Amino acid sequence: MNRGLMAAVWILVGMVGWMACHGPSGLGRRANPDRPLTVVGKALQAWRDVNATKTANEKELIDIRNQLLSMPADSPPTRELTRRLAILNKKAQELAFEEFRASRVYETAVEDEAEAQRKAALDANATAKAQPNSSAGPIHEVNGVQLFPFSIVTDTNNGIRALNGTVANNRTNAIDELTLEFDVFDSGDQMLGATSDFIATLPGGSNWNFKAILLDTNIVRAVFKEFRDANGAIQANAPPALPPLPSGTPTPAPAPVPPATPVPAP
Repeated sequence: MNRGLMAAVWILVGMVGWMACHGPSGLGRRANPDRPLTVVGKALQAWRDVNATKTANEKELIDIRNQLLSMPADSPPTRELTRRLAILNKKAQELAFEEFRASRVYETAVEDEAEAQRKAALDANATAKAQPNSSAGPIHEVNGVQLFPFSIVTDTNNGIRALNGTVANNRTNAIDELTLEFDVFDSGDQMLGATSDFIATLPGGSNWNFKAILLDTNIVRAVFKEFRDANGAIQANAPPALPPLPSGTPTPAPAPVPPATPVPAP
């Protein structure tokens, strides 16, 4: 075999080895077919598919290289193998580009998912660690749910007015589907309706910074109406029942019935 062909073969083998070393770790593992794929999972699967095709192409390329090394340079099979080698070489270059593109799609998906998780964690943390106004105590408390002083605030970015304040869950258990509702009034003390805010779950011992939107620009005052959860309106605890008599105390016997007085005969 001439030296030029030998050099081309060895350069190509070197490229194959480099691409194999830079492949993603764990690409050979299959995703659990019973689990629905996320965006990241789909991107990873696409990368794996390209990598599997590239690996098969590299294997065939190395096999042809070994055949070329064992044959005379001018034999007819050598010319056919050289043609196939050129085709595989071109395909290897295309697959290398496709794998790089698939890896970038996967990395972008991972970054987007991480950013979404980070924002969700920040939102959850802000809800869980929201601190009520320490200068004032709760203005309403119903069965372990406290409402702290609130006010009407206008968002400087969009001009939307809302009731802003804090609700604290002093229970040990979470409250699901918690709704906070207010009656709203104008400057003439005429009730204009109601407004509310909602949180899907408020864990026990945590606080919630609520924002109840005010659509009517005439609203100047709001009055707390009620808390509701998944079971309906949250009621104040009922007064405890009278304690039972101490054990061993005999039950009073009923009063004896007086004997009937005989009626004299006429």
